[in-house]
Amino acid sequence: MLFAFILMRIFGVSANLMSLGAIDFGIVVDGSIVIVEGILAHLFSQSNLGRTLSRKQMDAQVIAGAGNVVRSATFAVIIILIVFFPILTLTGIEGKYFTPMAKTLVFCIIGALLLSLTYVPMMSSLFLSHHISSKPSFADRFFAWLNRIYQKCLAVCLRFSWATVGAAIAAFIASLMLFTRLGAEFIPTLDEGDFAMQMTLPAGSSLSRSINVSERAEKILMDNFPEIKHVVAKIGTAEVPTDPMAVEDADVMIVMKPFEEWTSASSRAELVDKMNASLDTIPDVEFNFSQPIQLRFNELMTGAKADIAIKLYGEDMAELYYKAKEAAKYVEQVPGASDVLVEQAMGLPQLVVNYNRAKIARYGINIEELNSIIRAANVNMNIGRHFDVGEPLCEIVDKSNMMLRLTAYEKDLHNLKAGDSVVFRVNGIEGKTFRGAITMIGQQVNNENRSIDVYVRISEQNPQFRPGMYATARVELK
Repeated sequence: MLFAFILMRIFGVSANLMSLGAIDFGIVVDGSIVIVEGILAHLFSQSNLGRTLSRKQMDAQVIAGAGNVVRSATFAVIIILIVFFPILTLTGIEGKYFTPMAKTLVFCIIGALLLSLTYVPMMSSLFLSHHISSKPSFADRFFAWLNRIYQKCLAVCLRFSWATVGAAIAAFIASLMLFTRLGAEFIPTLDEGDFAMQMTLPAGSSLSRSINVSERAEKILMDNFPEIKHVVAKIGTAEVPTDPMAVEDADVMIVMKPFEEWTSASSRAELVDKMNASLDTIPDVEFNFSQPIQLRFNELMTGAKADIAIKLYGEDMAELYYKAKEAAKYVEQVPGASDVLVEQAMGLPQLVVNYNRAKIARYGINIEELNSIIRAANVNMNIGRHFDVGEPLCEIVDKSNMMLRLTAYEKDLHNLKAGDSVVFRVNGIEGKTFRGAITMIGQQVNNENRSIDVYVRISEQNPQFRPGMYATARVELK
């Protein structure tokens, strides 16, 4: 191991679970065992039985015994080394996984070979008994019994040689047929205990719809599956964008109770199927089940939160999206494939409005004003903006989600808190004021003027609010 650590330091191989956890000491000491067995076989030969050897005689016998098997021991270790050479040629994720393990084992085996040819014979000469007893031990009698059984089996095989060869060939063919049906996986899936569910809404969905859908999904899961302890959803991207996502994407963490308390299903796969079936009642939403660590690991490796990701490359986005949909149809037919999803790579849903220009002309409405009204109603565009000396900046968005965004200075933040009442006036609606309440105070300060955003929910709906209006507001401090 010391020899391996020295070479690991020289070649820059880090000591971690993947590099050190796979060391098989049975393989490492294989050469030493062959050398010691060769020395013992030579010492207990007929010519030495009953003798007491001197130091020089013992050294000579050890040299002779080790010399008889040194070639066999060396070739045995070299064969083991050759097994690891293909692993050293791996690239990509497989190479990052298994190359450190292969290098560490190669270093250990080389060090063990050098020690088996030098250190082991020297220690054998020092610590093995110089008196060669002629009395058979229990091990001698046991192996003599095994040898008699082996001799009888060997005699039967030699007598029926063709039957023995035929049986060996039949067993080899049977093993090949069994091998083709075993299946394989790159890394066995570890049971983390909890689930991670990715929820994907149609592109362009609003934050409010994402929140409503996630709350509905949480309620369905909590009501139908008593095995669930907690359900927590994370929508979009946090202020620190370590995991950028759109507002139509959500990661839902499902914390489970111990497996012994499960009643709805007897396995994880069965429970996932039942969860998927219960969530099918939510339209236009895709759900993909995984595990928390596995989800992040897959995303780090391939950029996709799935066990297997198929990437298509090209210049025509429309053609790529069409081919991806076509590929998904074939993948869905593969046994064992579930939650086959195609990422939204192009185009948002569009609302096409055809104007009747003749009727529009009768009412004296221009196309630009109509476009502004429709844009405000569909994408929550800001329809008013005002800034005056001594007044905060505020905005009005569409009437279905009435909200003001005020700009307060950092020095005044200690006077503000959620729930404070706000009074505002709208230019064009004379003699009337409207009320609202602070719902959220932002976290990031604008370095240019040391200001921060304060969000206000408007409690009064008014049909007179139209695009182009301005609003000024003041906060009623208690």
